[in-house]
Amino acid sequence: MSRSLKKLKPAMKRTINDSPTEKTRKRKREPTPKEKEVVVKKPKPKEIITVPEPLRAILFRDWQNIHTHQLLVPLPRKPTVTDIIEDYRKNRMVSKKIENSDDGIEQEVINGLHFYFNKCVGTRLLYKNERKQYRATRLNYEHLDNSQIFGAEHLLRLFVEFPLLMANTFLSLETINVLKVHLSEFLNFLNENRSKYFIKEYEEINI
Repeated sequence: MSRSLKKLKPAMKRTINDSPTEKTRKRKREPTPKEKEVVVKKPKPKEIITVPEPLRAILFRDWQNIHTHQLLVPLPRKPTVTDIIEDYRKNRMVSKKIENSDDGIEQEVINGLHFYFNKCVGTRLLYKNERKQYRATRLNYEHLDNSQIFGAEHLLRLFVEFPLLMANTFLSLETINVLKVHLSEFLNFLNENRSKYFIKEYEEINI
């Protein structure tokens, strides 16, 4: 958290009798290291998508179960992230009007969800209490991708991370707006089917 910086004392004004070439005038005090310190506050990444309120409640319950109640999401999960994304793809194929949609862009977004999820689970999507479970699970299922092991709980956490992930890329405003539309549609699908995809009972830590 940034600290307020001390204001430097203004330099003393010259009097009328002061000469610009006067060697005897006092030198300005060198600023202390503390005064030199400048805390740059990075701009907060813009929210790419709005998480629906029911899913926000699930995020909070997920955090509470793991931190307060010392529980874990049972792994491997069923349905998996791969299952959920495939359900979404099939749903879109049935419901959308082909002439008004870009199948290529939608497939890229779906591929991107798989890619980012598989890459981010171990580095961004785990709470501290879950790391031991993650290591044990990866040893037991090293032939599977993370998207074939984890479920909706960890997938939802990815959407919270998207603003930071997008801030580290060089995407145009147009591309970000397209992503926003597709990711919002996916979140709405997840919200509408939350009773199907999210677990109600967590398990005790016994690893």
